[in-house]
Amino acid sequence: MGMLKIGFDLDGVILNNTYFKTQKLKEIYGIELEEWKLNSNLIDDYITNVDIRHHLGRLAGTSTNDQFVDADCVDCFQRLIDAGCELYLVSRRGKSDLGVINANKSIENLDIKKFFKGCFFCETEEMKLNTIKELNLHCFFDDRIEVINGLDGAIPMPVLFDPFYVVERSLLNINCNCEISNCFKEIAVKIVSDAANIVFCLSIGKKKFYIKFYVDDIKRQKDNELLLYHWIESSEHNFFKRLLFEEKIGKSYAVFEEVEGILLADLLSKHALQEVVAERVVDAFVELINTLHHLNTIGYGSINENREGGFVSFSDFFRAYITPTLEALNTCDEMKKWVCIANKICNESINFLGAGNNGVVPMDNNFRNIMVSDTRVVFIDPGAVLSAPIEMGYGEFVAHAYGTILYPILIEKLGVDREVEKKIRTFSIFSLLNIMAFLVRNGCSNPDEKCPYGNDKTFSQLLEEHLTFVQSI
Repeated sequence: MGMLKIGFDLDGVILNNTYFKTQKLKEIYGIELEEWKLNSNLIDDYITNVDIRHHLGRLAGTSTNDQFVDADCVDCFQRLIDAGCELYLVSRRGKSDLGVINANKSIENLDIKKFFKGCFFCETEEMKLNTIKELNLHCFFDDRIEVINGLDGAIPMPVLFDPFYVVERSLLNINCNCEISNCFKEIAVKIVSDAANIVFCLSIGKKKFYIKFYVDDIKRQKDNELLLYHWIESSEHNFFKRLLFEEKIGKSYAVFEEVEGILLADLLSKHALQEVVAERVVDAFVELINTLHHLNTIGYGSINENREGGFVSFSDFFRAYITPTLEALNTCDEMKKWVCIANKICNESINFLGAGNNGVVPMDNNFRNIMVSDTRVVFIDPGAVLSAPIEMGYGEFVAHAYGTILYPILIEKLGVDREVEKKIRTFSIFSLLNIMAFLVRNGCSNPDEKCPYGNDKTFSQLLEEHLTFVQSI
């Protein structure tokens, strides 16, 4: 399982060092200041005497401190761990032995050591930054803008912890890519998918980010999502969610923006898909598939970074492609009829299906993977691609679209003759069988009675209607 690794600074994020400094400033120097003015990012403006600042810093960095910046941090740490995160503490308390000793005392007194997989006390800021990078943390919370600047571009999500809202109050300018967090209550993580890849949703305030860990499994089709971002110029197309960060070394993962809108499946289920919006969806899909298919490939099937498929001939690829589907369906008595039909179609039509140029085609167009907003149509999980004839990609889309308002719009836009439509709908039969095989593997005993996402027709009805059309041509 992919593990989301989140780190926290100690002083200023967990321990309330500003309160400590206000007390010492009044006690030693007779100066009274509000806590926010002693925030690490503003203190220079309000304590202009360098010696006083350094004295306060040494005291705060070597003393015990049993007061939280935000007591909700304890509940937050537990929530993150329950969601499958690993937590780390990385501090500059390593500048002195006394600083480390009293940091550990504070951690023990507050009973928070149990939350952290590791606690690291660094001598310098450079050592702190290097430790954060070496730990491969995905997210780090720090109250000092200098640290955040040093992490910009080095980890996916540097977060400035700002309990005094100095950024919102325009008291501090941000000149790097980072997020702002004001309190622990607004930090949350949940696993949103673990079916193939592992996807976490990290919430910081009103913003949500999706961290996707790619799982290599020879039993599953390879996910080429990150390759698509490099193959297609984002400046020319707006098909996918915005990629914020990617890591290919070691455990491959990526961080994506939240995509706003409504799932196409939900619009269809509610019978709320207006024709003008349906036309936008079809236009976007046709643009996507044409763009992908213009990417030259060699061979057929699942492709590598060089867009080389694993099969020389379409016939060998397609027979290997449908075999796991038919084997799964053959374990279900109600589906054995369709196994026979599929084998017959394959034997009689393999050359017909394989005719034409091969290129990259999208093969996971279920309508819970398409998000619709007022300005965009986004394909949110596009990594399942193959090298195949373009009609195979259209057939996968039609497996979901037939029986909805989308299908006649698509056929009219393509302007294809009945032979090409036959080819598309033949591929749709195999896509529908592939979905039902997935249902069988997941314990569904009557997959033919289910419906694709957003479709009112059952798989059985769709198969029968496609088969009737194919046999009529």
